Amino acid sequence: MGRPSPFLQDVAATAVTSVLATLAVIVATRLLAQGLGTDGFGAYSLARRFVATVAPFSTIMMGDAVVRYLATVPRDARHPYVLGGIALGVGPSLALAAVAIPLRAPLSRAIYHGSGFESVVLASLGLLVAYAVYSVLYAVYRGSGRMGHANLWALAVTGVAPVVVAWQYGSSGRVDVVLWAIAAASGVAAVPLSAYAAVAFRVLRHAGAGFAVALRSLFRYGAPRMPGALAFAGLLTIGPGLAPYVGTLRDAGYLVVGQSLLRVMEGVVVAFDLVTLPKVAQLLTEDRYSFLRQRVTDILALVLHIGLFATLHLWLWCDLIVRIWLGAEYAPAIPLMRVTLLGLVPYLAHLMLRAVLDAADTRAVNARNLYLTFPAALLACAALAGLGLGAMGLAIGTVVGFAGLGALTVRSVARRFPLDSGALILLRALFLNAALFLGAAIVRTLVARSGLPDSGLVVVALTTEVAAFAAYLAVLSKWNVRWLAELRHRMA
Repeated sequence: MGRPSPFLQDVAATAVTSVLATLAVIVATRLLAQGLGTDGFGAYSLARRFVATVAPFSTIMMGDAVVRYLATVPRDARHPYVLGGIALGVGPSLALAAVAIPLRAPLSRAIYHGSGFESVVLASLGLLVAYAVYSVLYAVYRGSGRMGHANLWALAVTGVAPVVVAWQYGSSGRVDVVLWAIAAASGVAAVPLSAYAAVAFRVLRHAGAGFAVALRSLFRYGAPRMPGALAFAGLLTIGPGLAPYVGTLRDAGYLVVGQSLLRVMEGVVVAFDLVTLPKVAQLLTEDRYSFLRQRVTDILALVLHIGLFATLHLWLWCDLIVRIWLGAEYAPAIPLMRVTLLGLVPYLAHLMLRAVLDAADTRAVNARNLYLTFPAALLACAALAGLGLGAMGLAIGTVVGFAGLGALTVRSVARRFPLDSGALILLRALFLNAALFLGAAIVRTLVARSGLPDSGLVVVALTTEVAAFAAYLAVLSKWNVRWLAELRHRMA
């Protein structure tokens, strides 16, 4: 058996890193949920959502812009783009923090609908700056093809560090201390990034040319995408952000827990998104359009087939997941999680296809789609919450946003790379998923009547789902599904 292609090797290595980091986040979340309590965890969750929402603005999307340009310019022409990415990616975060620090009291009231959270706001600003430093370093590694270095940093900053921080400081009850500790871990990225900046500055000081051009190119690529990225982060923030106004701060934590399975699935597929942007940019430069058209159809088929299976089976067992993971006190998050799972397939479709659009078009197509879906989701959340549905209305409104975003993303991709609908085998996939779900549901019902403790239910759930997924892949393989055949071919 030969070695997989370099692209598949990068995807596999990044996928392993993403899964490990996701597992680490699951552990960290449990430690923090138990240590901070429901109110403290709500404040922590809202702070993380705040940072995730503001980061696209404060970094001017250099996490994508630097990757694209480093992947497409000659190696000896990369230094201006590295220095420009640092300037545009970190500078605005520092400026924003400087402006926001004196306003921490009103920001505390606006974000948390109450006073006494000024220290949490300060820690959030520190985390925002540290995240900007890390994201630029990560982009430099991705764009220059050093995915091994990128993966090590990703695992350390997004996986190991949160677990260590949660273990050491979660039981302190201090949300601000937890945030500052995570910021310190992310800020270590300043050491290698400073080395890159020094080399780039030294080269440019002698060579002289290119920095202004690189700065303009990076800004023109990143700035139009910035509102779209804000809107995407906002889709996940609308619910938790409105929760203190229509309910309690505790509801914000429940909504974040409800979104957690989507974020776990995002961690599984994010490897593809990270590696795809520079790869598709290279393939388009080589004019390999027909090859890309087939692969885009395969991506959508993969999303539909795996996404449908994951939605149904996570929905079936999510009450057990919450009890085992976070404890019985987080039971109010279970119905919110079940509703949010309905948006999993369109959410994954956007995640898996957005890099194709970013690479294929210098225009901010993803951003345009988000300009439509974010207001729709915000209006749905506000209307449903206003009707008295509270946190459940916020969860439903968020799903409305996911559904619209997924549909618009697929439509935009199909306009550039017409899809082969026959390769999707959608109707057969629906019937197959319905049959497997029914079988798993029967097992779940029978076991629930037996009075098994949760530990026994976990064993049954894992056994049932492994068997169901193996049967699912076996049938898809028998049907000669192209994405599965292509995967086997590339691993051969």
